[in-house]
Amino acid sequence: MTNTKPTVSDEIWNAFVAAHEAKLNATSALVGDPESFAAISGNSPDRSPEPFGSLSDVDDEVDRALATLHSATATPLPHPDHPATQLAKESGQQLHQIVTDTDEDIHQEISKLKDAKSLDDAAWIASMKEKEKKSGDRLLAANHAFYQKIMDRGLAHPDERPFLMKIADGFSAVVAAVVNFVKKAAEWLVQKLEWIWNKIKDGAAWIWDKIKTAANAVAHFFGL
Repeated sequence: MTNTKPTVSDEIWNAFVAAHEAKLNATSALVGDPESFAAISGNSPDRSPEPFGSLSDVDDEVDRALATLHSATATPLPHPDHPATQLAKESGQQLHQIVTDTDEDIHQEISKLKDAKSLDDAAWIASMKEKEKKSGDRLLAANHAFYQKIMDRGLAHPDERPFLMKIADGFSAVVAAVVNFVKKAAEWLVQKLEWIWNKIKDGAAWIWDKIKTAANAVAHFFGL
């Protein structure tokens, strides 16, 4: 009986693997280089948010990143029982955990700012960048682990290569969307919450100065 399954030659498979390895390397460099990420996404890493304009831009960027993530995840993985799909599912659980952890980090940071009596801007920003780096490192580790499994299975099961390529492309799109979204969430925290906190500090200093002036006036009037 003639095998009617579509086949992928070693040459094409090796080219596919090489292309994805290059993409992985590019993603690694992107995660580790905020300036490059900013240049590609059209943002300046040193941008200082200003009232209304830039702050709304930060919101828009998060919304766009979420829309991209929705698009990448709109169609569930095909053939859920296939070994290749199971490999993607295992790595997908790690991606899901990273996004969940990002959500928890945001809640914790907002709670810290609400309770804080003072804020060391530089230390806080450094802390947020470290959180972002850890998330990026975890994403890259999950990504590399998945592609190693895909490459190994493609060598062991050449007849599955067309499907493996499809799964790998879908996974790649989701990883890129998750990387982008996590970075945008971190950028939102650094830019918007820092702006809000500084405005609160400015406002508090303004009213404290007024209250102090009023107290001095009363003291002067009564000769205190």
